[in-house]
Amino acid sequence: MAQLRDAAKKIEFGEGTLDEWIFFGDKGLKIACSKLKAVEQWSGGGRPHAFVLQLWPNAQFDNNMVHCGHYLYEFQRIVRPGRKTQGPFIALMTVTDTGDNVFKPHTLFIKPVVSAANPIPVDSHYERVVCKYIMQKLDRQHNPRLKWSLTKPLLYKAGGGVALLPDFILQAKSDGKRVYSEIIEVMGTEDQEYAERKARLIPLMKRAYSIDKLTEVFQDDVSALQGLDELLSLAPA
Repeated sequence: MAQLRDAAKKIEFGEGTLDEWIFFGDKGLKIACSKLKAVEQWSGGGRPHAFVLQLWPNAQFDNNMVHCGHYLYEFQRIVRPGRKTQGPFIALMTVTDTGDNVFKPHTLFIKPVVSAANPIPVDSHYERVVCKYIMQKLDRQHNPRLKWSLTKPLLYKAGGGVALLPDFILQAKSDGKRVYSEIIEVMGTEDQEYAERKARLIPLMKRAYSIDKLTEVFQDDVSALQGLDELLSLAPA
């Protein structure tokens, strides 16, 4: 999250830059409200507003009311991709003037993550299981000549006239140079339309991302990754 704030230093927002208006945790919400109340003139677009990021172990939803631990929030709007997946979640809320100089949360974007320690966004519980499995394998590999990483792309890449977004990319570097790259796609359903769409996109992903391999995992069946131990032990060419 510190990296997110550092990136926000490059974005103009209000009287300064966006990093000045991003806050974290329960205390961050209180600080955001206090800072907004002190604003005398807002040069940015719309009403004075701030952003608050929190990690929630779980949450219960009742229309626009959200109960999280000891806290009960009310939002004007909730954006909730992956709504069938339980927590933990990363919660991004906007805080703005709801009237009469009263600042409260307004919009909530909430998405499941792998864990509180590794807040990587996921689209399903299956992705969470697969990601945890791979990360455990990466933690146990001891090849000092290879630097392995697992990323969850958040931005689409154009390819074949469509937007491409792999579930995960497993990559290895040696002396700063990429020596291996693999896309891991988690197939969440056996629905025919879904399978046909994946069948169309997978060849395009292979070309767009210049990968060495693409592995399909059905739901949380990690047996498709059984060659991972051998792969992680390989020395760079």
